[in-house]
Amino acid sequence: VQEWRIDALMERTKSRPIPSGRIGPRAAFGISAVLMAGGVSVLLLWTKPAAAALGLAAVILYNGVYPSLKRTTAFAAVPGAFIGAAWAFFAGFVMGWFLAFARNFLVGMLLIYIRTKAEIAQTRDLLDHI
Repeated sequence: VQEWRIDALMERTKSRPIPSGRIGPRAAFGISAVLMAGGVSVLLLWTKPAAAALGLAAVILYNGVYPSLKRTTAFAAVPGAFIGAAWAFFAGFVMGWFLAFARNFLVGMLLIYIRTKAEIAQTRDLLDHI
């Protein structure tokens, strides 16, 4: 959402929903805010507060720190790498916990489904631009 004007100028990113005009920046921001708040809420309700705090930290790092850093320093990869590593740990640990202890089997399966769909979409996007 933050970089849609820059994305509109780049060949690789100009066909994304906001730069291409398929969705407006305000609508995208609203959808993103609801999804982020929902994600942190799920963590807060079904896991420990520390998991929700880590989720919120990931949101802040990836949406607040990373976009502004990537145009000014090569060290912008650090927050991006942290988020990638944290998500991989979160996905494996939390989904495994949900499934192993059957505390909330459907939530565990939903997390696996969401993560798998995201990985497939990212891989397709990468392969489309190679």
